[in-house]
Amino acid sequence: MNDLVVLVPGAGVGGADLLPMAWRLQRCGYRVKIFFCITWGKPLAESTRQLYHWLSKQPDPRIHLVGHSLGGLVILRCLADYPWTRAGRIVTVGTPHTNITMAQRVLRLPVARWLVGRGVASALPLLPLPIPAGREVGAIAGTHKLGVRAFFLAVPSPNDSVISVQETQHPAIAQHTVLKVSHNGMLISRAVAEEVDAFLRNGRFKSSEHRRAEYH
Repeated sequence: MNDLVVLVPGAGVGGADLLPMAWRLQRCGYRVKIFFCITWGKPLAESTRQLYHWLSKQPDPRIHLVGHSLGGLVILRCLADYPWTRAGRIVTVGTPHTNITMAQRVLRLPVARWLVGRGVASALPLLPLPIPAGREVGAIAGTHKLGVRAFFLAVPSPNDSVISVQETQHPAIAQHTVLKVSHNGMLISRAVAEEVDAFLRNGRFKSSEHRRAEYH
C-alpha cells in the first residue's frame, strides 16, 4: 500500500494537530500529507478553493481524503464545486453532516460569531452537503464526553463532547461507525486510525459497534 492520504484539518490549529494521525497512517503503509489550513477562520468556499488548487498540484492518480470535523465538510464541498475524477476514498472523522447544534446555540449569543469561526458559520446553511456520485465515503463518530460544554449547549446524546452521533450521519454515506472517543481524542486514537485504514483499503470499517478508544 503506497497510496497518498491527504489529511484536512477542522477547527483546530491548522493541521499540526493531525500529526499523530499522520504518523499512525504512515505506519500502515501510506504516504501521508497534511493540508495545512486554518479552516475555521475563513469561509468554507475559500478553504475549498485552496484545497482544490493544492490537490491539483499532487501528481498521484489515486488520492484518499480524510477530514476531521470541519475538514470533512471542506472535502465534500471541494468535490461538489470542482471537477475531481481521480480515484480515492473519503473518511470523515467527527464531521457534522446534518447539523451543528453547538454552533447554532453559540451563534444566538451576542458577538459570538468569532467563537464559532467563519468556516463553521458559513457551512451551517449548506448542510447536508452532497456526496459525489460513485464516491465511497465513510464516517466515524465518537461517544466519549469530556468537560461540560456538550451538556450546557444541549448537544444531543450520544456525542463526542462537540458533535452528536446523529449529526455525523448522512443518507448517502456508504459506511458509518461509532467509537468511544472524544472529538479531539480522535486525532490521537489508534482505534480511529485503524478504522480509517480499514475503510481506505476495503471500503468498509472493521466494526460498526461501539469500541473502546485507545490512545497508545
